[in-house]
Amino acid sequence: MTWGRYLDNTMLFLGAAVPVGIVIGNAGFEAMIALTGLAWMVRAVILRENPFSRIAANPAFLAWTAWFLCIVASLAINGAGSKGAGHDIVFIRFLLFVCALLDLSTRRSIGGYFVWGLAAGVLFAGVNIIMVYGVGFDLFGRSLERYTLKLKESARFAGICAMAAPFFLAWALTARTEKSIVRMPLFAIGAVALVILVQTTIRTAIIASFFGIIFAVFISRYKKMGWAEKMALPVLLAAGIWITVQYVEGWNLRTVYDRIAIWRISVAMWQDHFFLGVGVSAYMDIFADFAGSGAVAPYVAPTGQVFDIQKAYHAHNLFLMLLSCTGILGLVSFLGVFASCIWAVVKNSTPWQFGLATWPVVFLVNGLAGSNIYSSWYQALFAFFAVLALTGNGSAKPVSQQ
Repeated sequence: MTWGRYLDNTMLFLGAAVPVGIVIGNAGFEAMIALTGLAWMVRAVILRENPFSRIAANPAFLAWTAWFLCIVASLAINGAGSKGAGHDIVFIRFLLFVCALLDLSTRRSIGGYFVWGLAAGVLFAGVNIIMVYGVGFDLFGRSLERYTLKLKESARFAGICAMAAPFFLAWALTARTEKSIVRMPLFAIGAVALVILVQTTIRTAIIASFFGIIFAVFISRYKKMGWAEKMALPVLLAAGIWITVQYVEGWNLRTVYDRIAIWRISVAMWQDHFFLGVGVSAYMDIFADFAGSGAVAPYVAPTGQVFDIQKAYHAHNLFLMLLSCTGILGLVSFLGVFASCIWAVVKNSTPWQFGLATWPVVFLVNGLAGSNIYSSWYQALFAFFAVLALTGNGSAKPVSQQ
């Protein structure tokens, strides 16, 4: 096997295995992200070629580069926070990961590998959950306690499964074959992902996934829908949200009020640093400064409770996190990345097109009050789905390998 083909296979395996790496933990997905980019650069050196020439005009590459430059520019202007300058600079690993696989997709069709990498991540998460509830620890010796909190394993598993459940269920629903032998494994993987998601009791992720499933039903059946069915979908969606809230913690709005208090301070942070934000590594420090300065009055809920939030790890909103950390320029560049992904999904011609179409819906709904786009595991998951969207049309033309 030539060096070119060997390194291509390495990138393909590591890239497709990112969901499994997220299940493993930080060491798993960080190694896969970093080694994918490293293999790409080594390939370029060995073959003495300029790989950027193949992706230089790609809108997603240009937008992601602009997004990373916003992170670096904000760091340069504002200085590093308590996490250190390296925290922000190494966001380049996600850019290199995407570059490597965009380049690889000009030589190989990689979408199918990523789809089954996602399935492997779901099933691997399921095995760990069965073990931890069965014997008290998972395959890595982690205790049950880590699975009962809405952090660590629960957060990562919920993130993967919130996107995977509607992906596989929608694919199964719209599969271009009536053979149950094809549809049943897809339904099974989607069902496993849904069960894992529900047991995490992370309501934002559950609601986001439910939006994705309803969206899948709508886009797959809208031409055949009668008025009764069209009216039933919003009712079903509202019922699903109600059941989820009741299942998780009832109609306790304290967490909602907490978020409103955080959003108010995050908006003030952005207004004070309009173009490039306060920096990613500095978010927590600047938040504490704003909260302690009295610049933003504590939030008084309709119940009369006062929410004087002094510390927050992130903005609990996708758009406010982008704005407060990297300003309007960071938001615009990210939207360029996301728009490129959506356009690629629309143009997608793979059997899983309808499944992939649920991902932007889940991501956006989850982003309204959920995960942090600048959290390393969540950006790894975003990069994985972005690659699946951007390279999954099966249009790569094989070229000679060196």
